[in-house]
Amino acid sequence: MARENYILSNNSNDVSIEVNVSTPGIAITKVFKITPVEIEEIKRSEDGTGDIEPTDIDKASTLNNTLIKITEDIDLKNVAQDLWQSCFDNLVIQYTMRGGINGAETFTCKNEEKSQSNNKRFIGCEKRIFLSIA
Repeated sequence: MARENYILSNNSNDVSIEVNVSTPGIAITKVFKITPVEIEEIKRSEDGTGDIEPTDIDKASTLNNTLIKITEDIDLKNVAQDLWQSCFDNLVIQYTMRGGINGAETFTCKNEEKSQSNNKRFIGCEKRIFLSIA
């Protein structure tokens, strides 16, 4: 699976993530920090929008060679069935990383990162952002 890269400095800057999901469906977002020795859930959305407010991950100096994996699960049960394909096609998810060399950097969910159930009611997206120190 493809991944994005976010470059850090070897310093004590706080590195954070924010997620904004644009969907009429019910969305659940989970953010994981994956290192060679552990997988830690950093944050889970709580209100059905899938949005995650700016959330600290850790200090930049501790995040070299860390993978941030973000998953979205969207249920379109409250959306008219004839709109399900349009919801998939027009889904916009933005992931904003902060604390790196270039400051805030926003990534989006690409078509190849999205999936859809056979009946089109459920949508998934998985984004991977690799953190490394320059």
